[in-house]
Amino acid sequence: MRIIDKKPYETPPNIFYGVDVTDKKAVKKKYLQLKFKHFVITIFVLVLLGIFGVFIFDMLRVNFFNKHPLIYKTEAVDGGVLYKGVGYTKLYCDNGEVHNYLNGNNKCLNKNRTFNQALYSAFKVYIINNKIIDNNELKVLKLSNITFDGANDKGGSDYMVDVTYSCFDEKSSKCFKELKKQKDPFTYKLFIVLNRENHVEEIKTFKNSGEYYNKLVADYTEKVRQYLLDKGLLDEENLRSFEVSLSSNHGKIKYKDVEYADSYLININCYCNDNTLNCLNNKELVDNTNYTNFEIAMLLDDNNNVGSLVNKAIFSK
Repeated sequence: MRIIDKKPYETPPNIFYGVDVTDKKAVKKKYLQLKFKHFVITIFVLVLLGIFGVFIFDMLRVNFFNKHPLIYKTEAVDGGVLYKGVGYTKLYCDNGEVHNYLNGNNKCLNKNRTFNQALYSAFKVYIINNKIIDNNELKVLKLSNITFDGANDKGGSDYMVDVTYSCFDEKSSKCFKELKKQKDPFTYKLFIVLNRENHVEEIKTFKNSGEYYNKLVADYTEKVRQYLLDKGLLDEENLRSFEVSLSSNHGKIKYKDVEYADSYLININCYCNDNTLNCLNNKELVDNTNYTNFEIAMLLDDNNNVGSLVNKAIFSK
């Protein structure tokens, strides 16, 4: 019998998921890859479901349980703040009421509301839109001692207002932008400028006109005059006239290790009876002593009395 050599029969590859199942190393490597891929997909799906769950939870608690929203955008509107989230648009009024906001219907507006209520709403719209407050961190905002301070060139009026606030983090003032440096960061005396529609055009910490300014001028003219007399810098017998005006306000300031509650750049204008410069010794106050009309820094103590008069260069440091 003749024996014929034959080449062994080669088993065709068995490909599954792109891998030959007869190759143990390749199978093991592919298994680990698929296992990791499935793990990543599972985590991604769980995270996605969690995110959707948070939005659904937020929508349910706002719409059915009248709870404050967790995830939202805010928009200041007259009379309150609009909260927009997934599945709801809620209007939180300044008076504490909460309404659904449909078709632009602002239920916070009350025809019978007082001027002070309207001013509060206009003021809050302005400070939210101009990012002066973080409404999410603001706990309390109060306006008091609202006083007319004169007409303005906007067709409206200016009002002087005491503003007090607190943040949810009560030890911090971070929810309200620092408008000027002061010892008490939670209380401001502000001037609100309204236009003819009673919308807020501007807020100021100081303005050099109006009824309050005139009272400041009268008050500090006498206080500065008395300070100079007490320091022996003013000869009252040779004094014909003495005037003080306030140019700008610079807030709390530290000078020679003393912290002053407030400070102003002021202008002194005086005339002597003998038409000389002898009635006022201003060598310690100004760089140029040839004038009786000059600017200096007025530093105030905690009781708004003149604590010191110094060279205005202190404000450029």
